[in-house]
Amino acid sequence: MHTSVALAALLVGFVSLGAAARQVPDPDVQKIGPQVGETVPDFELIDQNGATRTLKSLLGPNGAMLVFFRAGRARATPRRDHAQDLRQW
Repeated sequence: MHTSVALAALLVGFVSLGAAARQVPDPDVQKIGPQVGETVPDFELIDQNGATRTLKSLLGPNGAMLVFFRAGRARATPRRDHAQDLRQW
């Protein structure tokens, strides 16, 4: 009897969590940052070596592509492995 009640309570909890997860709104991508194809505003940042980088210092003859990798994600490795190919683009 106690097992049935515990399983029923657990099931209700999982169903409630699933319903709550579906109610989370998608983020407003306009507030996240520049979108694909938009011009990035000028910026000044410090790189990993302490040097100041600006948008102008990063632009090449074809523009620039910034790729951010999230640490600890194994799925990013294949993309990182092709970074040299992107330089030719």
